[in-house]
Amino acid sequence: YSVSFHPSGLHALIGFADKLRLMKILVDDMQHQWEISIKNCRECQFSRGGQSFAAVHGSVISVFEFYSGVKIIDFRTHNSRVLQF
Repeated sequence: YSVSFHPSGLHALIGFADKLRLMKILVDDMQHQWEISIKNCRECQFSRGGQSFAAVHGSVISVFEFYSGVKIIDFRTHNSRVLQF
């Protein structure tokens, strides 16, 4: 589905069929930090500074704070599916 790496290289957002998960990248493992209930996340991307990230599900773009996972805003004005951003 989707993968995005934090600009620091220490975290990865991974979109699965049922949830969007934030994973901490270790030397030889990945550790689960938290997850958001977003189904079928087709695209996710960190901001340039890494303080926030966006996730696409259907025709909605949701923006979240990286450190807390709190949703900042939803963009719902698209008439069709978002394919990439």
